[in-house]
Amino acid sequence: MRTLVYIFLFLVLCKSVYALRINEIYPAPQQSNFEWVELYNESDQIINLLNFELTDETGKTLIFATESAQAHSYVTATSSGVLNNSGDTVILKTTSENELERVTYPANIDATHSYTFCENTLWTVQNITLGSENSSCISPIPTPTLQPTIVPISTNAPSPTPNIQIQNIYINEFIPNPSEGPEWIELYNDNDSDLMLSNWYIDDVADAGSSPYLFTISINKHAYATIQLKSAMLNNSGDRVRLLDTQKQEVDTTSYNTSLEDKSVSKQKDGAWCITNMSSGYENNECLVTATVTPSSIRVSPTIHKQPNPTSLETTQNRPKQYPVVTLSLAYTKAHNKTTPVPQVLGISSAAFPPVFYFFSLLSLASSCVSGSLFALQFRHE
Repeated sequence: MRTLVYIFLFLVLCKSVYALRINEIYPAPQQSNFEWVELYNESDQIINLLNFELTDETGKTLIFATESAQAHSYVTATSSGVLNNSGDTVILKTTSENELERVTYPANIDATHSYTFCENTLWTVQNITLGSENSSCISPIPTPTLQPTIVPISTNAPSPTPNIQIQNIYINEFIPNPSEGPEWIELYNDNDSDLMLSNWYIDDVADAGSSPYLFTISINKHAYATIQLKSAMLNNSGDRVRLLDTQKQEVDTTSYNTSLEDKSVSKQKDGAWCITNMSSGYENNECLVTATVTPSSIRVSPTIHKQPNPTSLETTQNRPKQYPVVTLSLAYTKAHNKTTPVPQVLGISSAAFPPVFYFFSLLSLASSCVSGSLFALQFRHE
């Protein structure tokens, strides 16, 4: 039973591998544009392009515009200065160096033509058909001997900046914390036409952290494209992700404050960001964690310590110190309607003493009188 499973998996893998083929080669772009090679997935299954490489004969690589090739669809790989105008060989192979296909194109293909695959493994030079079915091949076109058209360039003319007008390109999803493999950022082309982003950048915090990552990628209309970073840029604990055009002007930006391993940070239909399962090349999944936010939705109110007015403070400091004033008032109350005077003993009100005090006082007075009388009689007798 296990052997049958292995055979089945082997057949499925082989079917996916050999269903991917080189379909069109564009080696001689106009100035400031990029070369590209188009692949076609003939199978009914999605093919993971992370398992493949596309190189020239010297080993220079082209960059895939996305991580996967949809069933019965086209996918593009781009490069700059890899494909020779004088003729070259394009090689499709697996990451384990198993060569699957090799196509050699002729010299002198101009900017309006590509080297195109037709039925029965026939290749011809024809008009460009990027992203669509190739033009029907009437007959092989002999290698043309083309004379280059020399266009005088004014020394005062500014350099072309074709990407300045590109709009509606957005950051759609990214993974800052992969357990293995590179970090990646997915873009979305919300335009009605295919676009080539030439010499654009991915960056984190402006003027801090990692250096901006230069990339070139093609994006079909209303479709996704994924950029794989060659080195780690995004912090697991939170960071900013910025998309910059060829002039390093900010096109789109977002940030996050947390991450989970092998989970992506995705933009939802309502514009909110959250942590989801990865969905590179497809519509984003639903939120798993809603702790991720964009910086524009947060406003931190600092703790304000009110400082005294400097002028008022200076005036106060120059004034003499003022101490609190305590006023004690003594109120005397005169008794009215008292028919019997209050007894006074030694000038002290008797109302403050109990009756026993009066008893001892009279007793002491009487004793003093007796003692005085006895003393006077004794003195007189002597």
